[in-house]
Amino acid sequence: MSTQRLRAQEWKAALDADDFAAAEALIAPDAVYSVAGDTLVGPSAILDSYRQASCAAHAAFDAVGYRSTIVAETDRDIAIRFFDDLRFGDRTHVHQCEQDVELSNEGLITRIRHRDIPGQRELVRQFMSEVGTRLRSPAHGKDFDREAIIGEVRRKGVVIPEHVTIDCFGNTAEMAAELGALVRAGTKRATASLLWAWQSEGCQPPTAGDLEIVVDWWGWLVAVIETTEVRHVPFSQVDAAFARDEGEGDGSLRHWRLVHSDYFKGECESFGKQPDADMPVVCQRFRLLWPRGPGAAIDPHGRQAKRPT
Repeated sequence: MSTQRLRAQEWKAALDADDFAAAEALIAPDAVYSVAGDTLVGPSAILDSYRQASCAAHAAFDAVGYRSTIVAETDRDIAIRFFDDLRFGDRTHVHQCEQDVELSNEGLITRIRHRDIPGQRELVRQFMSEVGTRLRSPAHGKDFDREAIIGEVRRKGVVIPEHVTIDCFGNTAEMAAELGALVRAGTKRATASLLWAWQSEGCQPPTAGDLEIVVDWWGWLVAVIETTEVRHVPFSQVDAAFARDEGEGDGSLRHWRLVHSDYFKGECESFGKQPDADMPVVCQRFRLLWPRGPGAAIDPHGRQAKRPT
């Protein structure tokens, strides 16, 4: 098997498994991806495109599976056909597309050209229309469809006010999905944010009794939570009990400090603060109202603001 074909096999296997770390190792630093009229350059931009497309599919359908096969090959170019196995309820559909992958003599991917197969977009749109779902564009940093989200929550039997906060956890699609799943499972019962972040946006930090609708990166409903306790403490004084209630990683204080130190450092840079051991952290505990508690009637004081981690 040639080096090019071997690399193409590794590339398609990585994409089929959503293994973006393995995929990154196969892309040249100046690789170019042409898709839907856009040109993306470099591994980060290229893989973000694949990652967001996968997250959108998983948000829209009950189950998503990927498979692929090599359909043509030259000395430098390899054509790969991708099959997306989609399920919504008891209905299924297979969407197909192709990509031409160009490789260097060293076996690194230098160019990817996406190619739609005639009729495939129309068929998948028809399927989504028939089953009542749709793909959403990333909504983080934009306005969520508040009316639709609030209406969905009320149909679940949860009584909420119009001014309720709606937001996702984290600052990437992957983080929003991971943390949202922990919240929904009841594993994550706390979250931490910098007081400086709230102040920089002109927002009041949460207080006990506040209600929040948790959504994913695309604005799909994940959970409804109620804040039960809020403490403002220096970073160095966040304790092990709070780290455990955050429910992330191994639940240790060491893990909490490592992850949040990096996250808060990035936030501090965005609003001109110097991170240190005394930076004020808003330690917020909450309880899960839905899906665990349908029918809950609460009159909180939600606020529209951006959610840290």
